Amino acid sequence: MAQNSAIVNQIFALIEEANKAINEAKFETVYQKYIKIAELCNQIGDKQNAASYQEAAKNFRIKAIESKKREKQLKDAINRAVNAAKIAYQNKEFGKISDLYYNVASMLHELGDEQNATKFSNSAKKFRERSVLEQKGKDMVKQLPKEIQSSIKQSPITSNDLVTSEARPKSAESPPAVQVSSSQQKIPQPTSAVPRHLAPSALSNMRVNINKLDKFMESLGLKCPKCGTFIKDIQTKICPNCSLDLTS
Repeated sequence: MAQNSAIVNQIFALIEEANKAINEAKFETVYQKYIKIAELCNQIGDKQNAASYQEAAKNFRIKAIESKKREKQLKDAINRAVNAAKIAYQNKEFGKISDLYYNVASMLHELGDEQNATKFSNSAKKFRERSVLEQKGKDMVKQLPKEIQSSIKQSPITSNDLVTSEARPKSAESPPAVQVSSSQQKIPQPTSAVPRHLAPSALSNMRVNINKLDKFMESLGLKCPKCGTFIKDIQTKICPNCSLDLTS
């Protein structure tokens, strides 16, 4: 009886651990816990619950495989989106960069990487603002006489021209080039929907290419490579924390 009581206590502990793993979407862990519970149920002669947990374990095994497959799909999509953003930056398509970054933020959110999801979301917002300024410049040119439009084509209006010298930051040059790894896979089309808020995710223990993403944020000028300080302004030249030259 004492032995059975100890086994029952062990079963309850495993059930609690399995429930926690379910909430965290760690389906492989749930599978392992349920297999162990089934074995313990057999030891105390509870064949019915043993069979139930054995069957449930198989289902969570399938979920674990599907989850791994989904994780890989998201990682690949993130890499493709980052690569597409590099091309868009070279073409000065700031609106497209914003769409791509919001997509990356959403995918990182699904993977539970809230820190980098927030970084990409903030960066997307800045590129969206820059895109709006560029469009305002184009609209202004369209309202001018054709002779003036012709001369402006030789010296286009940029977003910096739309900001007064008092309001413009000292480092108003172009942001550093985006450095990303190449990908041979098809680039997904950006969606027009822009998420306004990223809710907390339960998948907090999963991370996606953290080193690559950190290096990417550094190359974009959003993170100091020396002290790790997050740079809010993509046109900042000097790190406000350690005074490192971010343009070198």
